[in-house]
Amino acid sequence: FSRNERVVELIGEAYFDVTHDTNRPFKVKAQGITTTVLGTEFNICAYQGCPPYVTLVSGSVKVSCARKAMVIKPGEQSTLTDDGNLTVSKVDTDSYTYWRDGFFYYDNVSLEEIMLHLGRTYNMSVEFLSPEMKDYKIHFVAK
Repeated sequence: FSRNERVVELIGEAYFDVTHDTNRPFKVKAQGITTTVLGTEFNICAYQGCPPYVTLVSGSVKVSCARKAMVIKPGEQSTLTDDGNLTVSKVDTDSYTYWRDGFFYYDNVSLEEIMLHLGRTYNMSVEFLSPEMKDYKIHFVAK
């Protein structure tokens, strides 16, 4: 880190628990968005080919992109849309942070999305022999 700021560049997913330091702001750059920490716990997911998003667990963060900047509150998620804007939605933060404790948690998620996530985790690809199964939604929890 430099004397003036702490900057991390991310491809993938990471959970951060950062103490605010006004003299050395902490920033995470991930696929077109920059998250500036204001003292907080948050999760960022930024895989190639998927829209990046920031999920705030506690504290506050400023999320910015080329077009917009916003401060989000705990329980909110900011996502970079295909057209380069940021959106905010209310979310259950547990479903975005269970992975840090070794859990796989999916609630009403398509089998295709689950297999994509597992493929990224274990560096594998999945081929569906029955394409109609891709849209089948399930609830699944495992450790």
